[in-house]
Amino acid sequence: ADLRHRLQAAESKCDRALDEFENAQSAKRALETKFSEERRSLEEIASEAESAQSELRLKLKIVENKNSEKEAALANALERMVSLEGQVLCLQREIKDRESDFELIKSNLLARLQSSGSELGNVMVELEKSLTEASELTKKLLDEQALNRKNESD
Repeated sequence: ADLRHRLQAAESKCDRALDEFENAQSAKRALETKFSEERRSLEEIASEAESAQSELRLKLKIVENKNSEKEAALANALERMVSLEGQVLCLQREIKDRESDFELIKSNLLARLQSSGSELGNVMVELEKSLTEASELTKKLLDEQALNRKNESD
C-alpha cells in the first residue's frame, strides 16, 4: 500500500509536471507567435523606414542638384554682371574720349568759321570796293558816251 501510495504520488507529480510542461509549451508557442508577429511588424517598419530613407536620399540629391544648378546659374550671372560692368566702363571711357574729340573738332571748326568769317568780311570789303570802282567807271563811261554823242550831234 505504501508503494502504491508513493506510485500514485509519483504519477500525480508526473501528471502535474506534464501539465506544467504542456502549459509551458503552450506559453512558448504563444510567445513564439507573438514574437513572430512583432518581428514581422518590426521588419515592415524597418522596410518602410528604409523606403522613407531612400526617398529622402533621392529628394536630398534632387535638392542638391537644384542647389548646384542655382549656384551655377548664380555664378554665371555674376560673371555676366562683371563682364557687363567692364563693358560699361569701357564704353564710358570711349564716350569721354569721343566727347574730348568732339570738343576738339568743335573748337577747330569754330576757329575755321571765325577765320572764314574774317576772310569773308575781307572779301566783302574788297567786293564792295570793286563794285564802287565799277560803278564809278560805269558812270564815267556813260558820261563820256553822253558827251561824245552830244559832240557828235553838234
